[in-house]
Amino acid sequence: FNDELIINLEGHQAAFSDVSALSGSSATFLKFHGNSPNTSRLNLGNVSLAPKVILEGNGLEVVISGDFAAPRLEIKSGVKVSVTGGVFLCNTITSNSNQSGVTIGNQLTITGGEFGFDPTAWVPEGYSVSHEGDVWRVGGE
Repeated sequence: FNDELIINLEGHQAAFSDVSALSGSSATFLKFHGNSPNTSRLNLGNVSLAPKVILEGNGLEVVISGDFAAPRLEIKSGVKVSVTGGVFLCNTITSNSNQSGVTIGNQLTITGGEFGFDPTAWVPEGYSVSHEGDVWRVGGE
C-alpha cells in the first residue's frame, strides 16, 4: 500500500467483521468513501484498522457494532455514525466539516459499548452511561 487505502462504497452496502486492515503495512490511513444519491451503508464489527480512519461522503451511514480499534477517527460532513456495542478503542474523534453548525454531536450516536473516554455527549436520551475506573459503559436504561 501507499499512504492510503480507499474503499469506495458509492451507494452500496459493505460489512467488515473480524479483520485487521492495514496492520503491518505502511498505510497511514484507511478511507471509506460513499457519495451517491443513494445511501451507502458500512457495518464494522471486531475490526482493528489503520492509525487513522476517515469516513466521508454525503449519505454514508456507518454502524460500529463490535470491537473497534483505530487511534484516530475522522467523520466528515454528510456522514452518520452509530456505535451500538463492543469495545471502542479510539484516542481522537474529529469532525472535519466545512458546513457551519455541523458537529460531531449530530454525526455520532452511541447507544452501546465500552469506552476509554467519557462518551456522554453522544449518548441519546433513553440510554445510560456508567463509569468505573477508566471504563465507561453505555447501554439501555
